[in-house]
Amino acid sequence: MTAGKAFLLSFLTLPLFAAVPKPSAPEIYIPPEAERVVLSNGVVAFLYENHELPLFDMSIRFKASPADETPPHAFEMIDAVWRTGGTKSLPPDTLDEKLESMAASVNTNADNESLSVSVSCLTRDMDAAMDLWVDVMLNPAFDARKLAIAKGQAMESLRRKNEEPNQIGRRAFRDVIYGPDHIYATDPLPADVSRISRNDLVAIHKRVVAPQTAYIAAAGDFDRKALIAGLERRFARWPRTQRKDPPYDYAVSSGAAGRVFLVEKDFSQSRVALGRLGISRHSPERYASDVGDYILGGGGPSRLFGEIRSRRGLAYSVGSFVQQPTGPGMIGVISLTRAGATVAVIDAILSELKRFSSEPVTAEELDLAKASMVNANVFNFDLPYKIAAAHANMEFFDYEPDELKNKPKKILAVTREEILALAKKYYDPAGVKIVVVGDPKKFDGSLDKFGKVEKIPLESIR
Repeated sequence: MTAGKAFLLSFLTLPLFAAVPKPSAPEIYIPPEAERVVLSNGVVAFLYENHELPLFDMSIRFKASPADETPPHAFEMIDAVWRTGGTKSLPPDTLDEKLESMAASVNTNADNESLSVSVSCLTRDMDAAMDLWVDVMLNPAFDARKLAIAKGQAMESLRRKNEEPNQIGRRAFRDVIYGPDHIYATDPLPADVSRISRNDLVAIHKRVVAPQTAYIAAAGDFDRKALIAGLERRFARWPRTQRKDPPYDYAVSSGAAGRVFLVEKDFSQSRVALGRLGISRHSPERYASDVGDYILGGGGPSRLFGEIRSRRGLAYSVGSFVQQPTGPGMIGVISLTRAGATVAVIDAILSELKRFSSEPVTAEELDLAKASMVNANVFNFDLPYKIAAAHANMEFFDYEPDELKNKPKKILAVTREEILALAKKYYDPAGVKIVVVGDPKKFDGSLDKFGKVEKIPLESIR
């Protein structure tokens, strides 16, 4: 699954937010440091020893970009068959049996920002599991039979892609915001899946799996000297290549004109999305954006939930979202409602956006949001591997070295004025797109009241 798809999937199903008690005064949690080591061939490793349990977890992540995905959508097939396809010396079934015999796992992942391979095992099985991990990482077979199965599954998924409002609405909304040809908006067509070959996967693997763009996170019950020595020995024949951090232009140039969009299909429910382009991963506005989103609809006692679901009973689910990828992200609101409340829900959301973008949030709302977010930060580091991975991810994604320490402080420093300025910029109702999936014959009014309705043919949505 590509990152453009992966980061958008996170708001497909919004939680049913419930009121929560006022949190205690926030105590800033500073996560433990992970030791940073650079191996001989350039791999950067972050190590965190913890001997409480006889467990070991490690992953390696390689920088990638959409420029590496030739042909388009090939990362999805790598994701599907890198691990399941076995290695050059171990057929898929044999690899499965070896891992099962020691209750270990090796998993792979691919998206348009990274490729990764992870291993998890008991400490006693570290050496054997690491051997399999390295074999999968460096010597994948991309078994032709497994590739055929993965392509068949992808074809079946495409065949069923228009069965639910959420599936359709996700794709329609991102097409409107980004334009249908942007990397964050493209899903494969059957012809795209068909043309991906095993040789394509081999070529991408050879290009992307390079030590100088690799970051390891390792945590658990290990001896640091032995682990480093084991990595050096296993990587001794894995030389540097000429690979550089791959650039890619994520600029948006073809978002849809117009304000109101309808995908017509006979559902008893409607899926409503309102939003626009937002900020990217390193925007200085990200702290105010996160706190504001919590207050509006991303947190527990949010405005949207309290007004639209709890007080007025208009929606099955409603909430806001903020996406902050490498390129331009998205902000907005999503609701799933009965068809007969579609127009009422849009009216209610627009009313909340108007209030959010024209009045400062209350001091109580701001204090609750900041305290909740800072207090919850400890759960990002409640396992040893999360600590190592957090440090590795900060460097992988080019954050400042002290980002983990400074983020809670930055959140606590957010002001009402900063949230209002951000809301005026991104949440003004006049600037948001409205995308509805449903049956207009069942609506409680006409969408024309919000502007000229542009119909999006279902078959045109990638």
